Amino acid sequence: MQKKTNRFVPLVAGGVLGAAMLPAAAQSNVTIYGVVDAAMTRTTGGGYNQTAMDGRGILQGSRLGFRGTEDLGNGLKALFQLEQGLNVDTGTAPPGAPAGESWAFQRQAWVGLGGAWGTLGLGRQYAPGYATARFDILEGSGLYSARGWLTSVGGYTINPGSPARWSNSVRYMSPDLSGFSFEGIYSNYNNEDPARTRHPSGDDRWAMGFGYAKGPGEIGVVYHNVGVGAGVEDTREFFIGGSWDFGFLKAMATWQRKDAEVRSGDNRLWSVGVVVPVLTSSAFHLGYASLDVKGRDNDSNSLSTGFVHNLSKRTALYAILNRMHHDDLAPNLSGIEQPIQPGETASTWALGVRHKF
Repeated sequence: MQKKTNRFVPLVAGGVLGAAMLPAAAQSNVTIYGVVDAAMTRTTGGGYNQTAMDGRGILQGSRLGFRGTEDLGNGLKALFQLEQGLNVDTGTAPPGAPAGESWAFQRQAWVGLGGAWGTLGLGRQYAPGYATARFDILEGSGLYSARGWLTSVGGYTINPGSPARWSNSVRYMSPDLSGFSFEGIYSNYNNEDPARTRHPSGDDRWAMGFGYAKGPGEIGVVYHNVGVGAGVEDTREFFIGGSWDFGFLKAMATWQRKDAEVRSGDNRLWSVGVVVPVLTSSAFHLGYASLDVKGRDNDSNSLSTGFVHNLSKRTALYAILNRMHHDDLAPNLSGIEQPIQPGETASTWALGVRHKF
């Protein structure tokens, strides 16, 4: 009788041998992640009265993202990240794309290389000003944080929100150097302007950030130089912030300034705040910020309070109140979230849920 052979055995053996011959560097992974955050809000003051649902993300910006790495061997890795903001209440992408363009991955879109020497990326990336969110009581919620509100009012790019994301950029981030860190970025920001009316380098911007974190303390220093067009002086921004975790509470403070191309746009902004843990899964947040605009009787101040209760590591319930006041001669601020005029005060409540995956 003819003996039957199992043809599956050589196929498996060949596959194992082929896999063994591949370079060990061919290891890669891709992660899908996101935040879904929505709240009911109520704003009153200055003749303004509105109840609405806000799905952009108040505790954290709603988003869907993809990040991946490939091990290239000898400690070198290829990296990428694509991240899109969401309006959970409507299922749409957020507005705000430059004229003639549309958003796809407006939060981040970059590719680069990393190793023991640090990370180098190309694309739409965070400027150092975004990292200042770690000195904010609400971790940089640009919608209801006292400092987040006023960085928008003051026209800052050192802002824990979208103004701190720069297109067409080259960015370097150092590794942790015994607690010290450094990052730098250069952006030819508007080199894709459809009208081509701007000076080729008139809108270029660059920035640097330095940090030190050790034990319960942390400090950060950031400088942004923002081009505004041919023949016009650049806007310069400076920030310093620090925090200290005492265990029973975490305290933080910031100071920043903007020297604008038009001197009437010069201003200073400072903030203080605390985060107080409550039991094991909740925290109380309190922060105050003040914007000092060049001139008299034209300042703004903002107070934020919040309570966050974590149902799990991924899901939280929150309640936040922000109250903002503008002096009689403050600039027209109707373009920000609270559409109140100079000399008015407004309050906004938010009750929401945030889920991370």
